[in-house]
Amino acid sequence: MPAQYQIPCECGAMLVIETRQAGERIPCSCGATVEAPPLRKIRELQPIQQAEEPTSAWSYRHGVLTAGLLAALGLALLAGWFETTKPAPPAPFDATIYQKSAAEGIDNLTPLQAWALWKQRYEPLAVSGLQPMTNQENQIRDLLIARSDKYRNGLLIAAAAVAVITAGAFACLPK
Repeated sequence: MPAQYQIPCECGAMLVIETRQAGERIPCSCGATVEAPPLRKIRELQPIQQAEEPTSAWSYRHGVLTAGLLAALGLALLAGWFETTKPAPPAPFDATIYQKSAAEGIDNLTPLQAWALWKQRYEPLAVSGLQPMTNQENQIRDLLIARSDKYRNGLLIAAAAVAVITAGAFACLPK
């Protein structure tokens, strides 16, 4: 922006001129015209202090900080989603309930059904001995819980890493 100078009018108002207006007639708001001094004399006048243009408080640093924190927040929210949607753990094994349901089931069996149950459940005992009871539904549920916990923990670690990297970048970038 070119330098600006002030010259007085007869009415007492100060007119603002630029160097390119040297020697011209400048109209005042009172209706009078004031002749601007020649270029040599204009350069001898005190220039008007230009107000510095305000700089934005937003910078590249702030953009990096915002993007990093939003990414960390997104990862943390995704981890929270995995935590809230994981299945409930299976109920603990209660032998009395199992014994009661088995007794009721055996009492209602026909001889042919009892023979089929013996072949299915007890004949393998004679071959391989006692094995831990497994419930496929509980195994699948345990697998889903473990997978959900693994994803949640990985996402929380990633969110923490993004937050630390963002804080480091914010501290290192020029202001």
